[in-house]
Amino acid sequence: ARIWCGGTALAESIKLANNPSVPAKAWEEFFLAFVDPSTCGYWPRAPPPPPNLSFLQELDVRGTHAIGPGLLKFAPKLNGLRTLKLSSNGNKDDLSMATEILTSLAKAGAPLERIAGENLDASCDAALFAYSATLKELVLDKFRGDAVSLLCGWPQPVPAL
Repeated sequence: ARIWCGGTALAESIKLANNPSVPAKAWEEFFLAFVDPSTCGYWPRAPPPPPNLSFLQELDVRGTHAIGPGLLKFAPKLNGLRTLKLSSNGNKDDLSMATEILTSLAKAGAPLERIAGENLDASCDAALFAYSATLKELVLDKFRGDAVSLLCGWPQPVPAL
């Protein structure tokens, strides 16, 4: 977070995938620093302003414990995001949080074209349907439960999928 907060770095892609040993609490602190840098006590001086994320196109947090309150608060700032790759650990709270994150991105106007989800289930369907106008690729690895609504229940055509 110190790389981007208060700096001039304009990240287009943040890939933090396959870091299962990083605890959920560390991910939460990391994402909250993007929202409000003053939440972190490790700045050498006064906290810098939040980063400029207007050029961020891709966020990859697959194989991590990143789904949580920090990522949910970070999501509204990602209104230019085109690619999201995330993993759930499969428990009910994680799946609910994944749905909330997808919904938050839709409300922020993120034009997601590519979504890769691991260990998601049908509870995410409605949130995924919000991207029917922009979605070009949907990859669901280890999908849990019935996928019939994703196969033939889209509420409107998905022309680019």
